[in-house]
Amino acid sequence: VDYNAKTVTWNFDINMARQDVSNWSMTDPVPDGLTVDYGSFVLKDKDHNTTFSEGTDYVISKQGNGFTISFANALKEHATSWYTLSYKTAFETNSLPDSGTWTNTATATWTDKDGADHTNKGQADFTPKTEFKNDGSKSGSYNAVSKQITWTVVANYNQRKLSNASITDPIIGDQDYIADSAKLYEASINTDGSYVLGTQVA
Repeated sequence: VDYNAKTVTWNFDINMARQDVSNWSMTDPVPDGLTVDYGSFVLKDKDHNTTFSEGTDYVISKQGNGFTISFANALKEHATSWYTLSYKTAFETNSLPDSGTWTNTATATWTDKDGADHTNKGQADFTPKTEFKNDGSKSGSYNAVSKQITWTVVANYNQRKLSNASITDPIIGDQDYIADSAKLYEASINTDGSYVLGTQVA
């Protein structure tokens, strides 16, 4: 996952048993809330460390929100190696399923050397970090010497364009706000979802 770019990379292993297969193809419906980056596909022969070319060795056709990928030409007729496929999707947490997790399921079909047809299914889950689901977080640290709590509120983890935005934080319980202590900073999101403070803007 790259939380700065808001992308997740999906990885597939194909023909790990190194059977002699033909007419291999795989359909991945891709759940709503994920958008396929069609320029990110990488299909490799793991055994020979070679990378295949779209349009020559394989073809991709869009199917609804997802796609079907098929071996082509010589690879369609005779494939005997262990192959790997990867591609990226952008993710939009506003479209996250109620479960809080995207489940990406793919179905592959092929014919073996004896002419028998086969089907195999696989799936993987992606659960965004809680702060990206909520698009915000709040934490506090207590200084026992000064008896002060420093609160940190982080907003807009998903880096959306906001209009007329505001942050309201009611102070409850036996706490007294220290005048002029509130500071507003821009922050940068790292690929792992953590953040780094930048310029103070208020």
